[in-house]
This record gives sequence, C-alpha cells and structure tokens, in this order.
Amino acid sequence: MSGPLEGVKIIDLSTVVSGPLAGSLLGDQGADVVKVESPNRPDNARFMGPIRGENGALFAAANRSKRSLTLDLKKEGSLEVIYKLVEGADVVLDNFRPGILKKLGLEYEDLKKYNSKLHLFYGENNKILESILSTINVDNVVNVMSSIPKSLPLDEFWLFTISTKTGPSIVDVQVPKNLPQSVAG
Repeated sequence: MSGPLEGVKIIDLSTVVSGPLAGSLLGDQGADVVKVESPNRPDNARFMGPIRGENGALFAAANRSKRSLTLDLKKEGSLEVIYKLVEGADVVLDNFRPGILKKLGLEYEDLKKYNSKLHLFYGENNKILESILSTINVDNVVNVMSSIPKSLPLDEFWLFTISTKTGPSIVDVQVPKNLPQSVAG
C-alpha cells in the first residue's frame, strides 16, 4: 500500500486494542507492519466481539494493513528472528507489562544493538507513562471521568449521579491516533 509512510518498517509485538490499532493506522498510511504473535497465547482480541471464521471483529479492525508472523518469543532461536527484523525496522510497538521486555531480552537497550536508529513506542521506553501507570490505573480513571452520568432514585434524594462505562476504552482508541504523526515526524 502506498502512502506518506511508505518505506517505514514496523514490528508490532502488541495485543488487544491500543498497540494493534496504532500499527493498523501506520499500515493504512503505507508503512510495512509485521505483527508478531505467539502460537501459544494468541492475541485476546481474536476472541472479542462477533466472531467470523477464526477472528473476532475487534482483531480484524485492529490488525488490518499488516503482515503476520507466528513466533514463540520464549523458544530458543526466536530472539534471533526478532533481532533480524529489528535490523531493517524503524519502529517496534509493544504493550507488555513492565518487566516483560527485560525478561524476553527485548528491551530497547537490547534492540538498539541491532539498529541504533530504532524507535520503541508504547512500552517501557516511555518513562512518563511508566510512572503514571505505576501509581494508578489510568485507563479506568479516564473511562470513569469520560463516562455517561446515570441518575438513580435513592430514597428521598431521587437524583443520585454515578458513572456508567461507555463501552470501548477511550484511552485505547484515542492514543494510537497520534502515533502516525510521531513516526512521520
């Protein structure tokens, strides 16, 4: 696919919504995106929403415009495959919990040995996000703050306001929209 990001190479190690959606947006704009997925623990989004064939609607929406590679990152020889991909990549996307990249041998310090110009997005490379996430669950806070108020009768005080979750995670859908500008810039 041609577009403003044609020639940009992305390795997508992320799952569910935020990271995969960011990768799809990059792919929509012409980047070559390779999604790496575990054969033993596939992306949970494959099983979310209406299922057609083997995949849920969420997976299909968040993983379009990509090529796919099945790789068990815990097996011997897998890191060499990732390192080879990194040599020609511009960006690696991940959304692992803190500490997982280190455990796998895929921290930014490990990866930059194979490509000093590599950019790591979402993961532990973002120290501001890491400090926020270590103190609160940002996603839940933002969802509560942006939810629809609901009125419930309560004794004589008939108007008591609580929050009702809106459905999709606002953070997971809004944050990826900014990534294409960061990659292009």
